[in-house]
Amino acid sequence: MSSLAVAFAGTLSVSREDFEKLLTQSGASVCQRVTSKTTHFVCGTGGEKTAKHLEAKRLGIAILLEDDFRNVLKAPASGAAASSRTQNGGAPAAKKKKTSPPLEGMTICISGKLSQPKADITKKITDGGGQVCASVTKACTHLLASGAPTAAAAAAAARG
Repeated sequence: MSSLAVAFAGTLSVSREDFEKLLTQSGASVCQRVTSKTTHFVCGTGGEKTAKHLEAKRLGIAILLEDDFRNVLKAPASGAAASSRTQNGGAPAAKKKKTSPPLEGMTICISGKLSQPKADITKKITDGGGQVCASVTKACTHLLASGAPTAAAAAAAARG
């Protein structure tokens, strides 16, 4: 988790101090501003209306809801965390046969104007066990791009 640099905005389920403590205890660093070095932006209630959110979108930084980011913190380095959510008024959900998440091991770069908001696509990718990267790098295994030409598509084509 030491490679995570996290910025956040909006109202969270815990105090800012407690959230920062949770991050630093997990080995992540806390960013007061969104910059190119920020790896994740955690969006609390109302956080989508902030300049930080706009900057994270502009830079292509992974934007996650608080619950999803907590799963990232709990996840082992090689995969996604198991969900502990419950159904039916708090009764534990029935255990299912253990299978790998469909996107486990994939690192996906999202580029261009897509039919859904980038935050929604990022959530679906992380819920499926994948990771989202801000740009095409050696770590990027897949590119999700619009039909229009993008710099990320050109970089992916150049990498093969």
